[in-house]
Amino acid sequence: METIKERIPYGNTKLRQNMALFFFKVKQYKEATKVLEGLPSSSLKSELSRKIKDSLQKRENIEQVTPIVQQKEPVNDPLAQLKRTLDQYIEASDYTALLTESKEALDTYPLQPYFYYAYGTALNNTGNASKGVEVLLSGLDYLLDDTALQNKMYKQLSEGYSKIGNAQKANEYLNKINSGL
Repeated sequence: METIKERIPYGNTKLRQNMALFFFKVKQYKEATKVLEGLPSSSLKSELSRKIKDSLQKRENIEQVTPIVQQKEPVNDPLAQLKRTLDQYIEASDYTALLTESKEALDTYPLQPYFYYAYGTALNNTGNASKGVEVLLSGLDYLLDDTALQNKMYKQLSEGYSKIGNAQKANEYLNKINSGL
């Protein structure tokens, strides 16, 4: 502003009003206020001053509200907690606990492919591989864009088919993991 004052007729009231309007429109409220300070009282000056004050207050309110929203703690997600629990059973090879928990999870959330994987894994490892294969195949129908889970399901299908003596199907699912199909 200071460099421009020397090159333009800054004393011209109409020019300064237009400058104040311009600064207001481009949301440079502090600059607009500086330009308005030297102007004589008029309806334009009082109206624009009020609008600038309102805009600054709105901006301040938004800045105060935004951090509060960001500081909210994440809501406990029962699905995520259940998946973590089932993962722990799989890692610990506690297939009897996995069998009970995953069956209950699948009954509660029948559209979640992860629970089919967990239940199928439990069945495969508790002596009911044919039922495990059946559950895993059903789970593949609900699977969308989750390659990691798909590969885990293929691995369990391969193991399940091996346990029931179908080596051809076992190799077919093992090849699906390796080829990425």
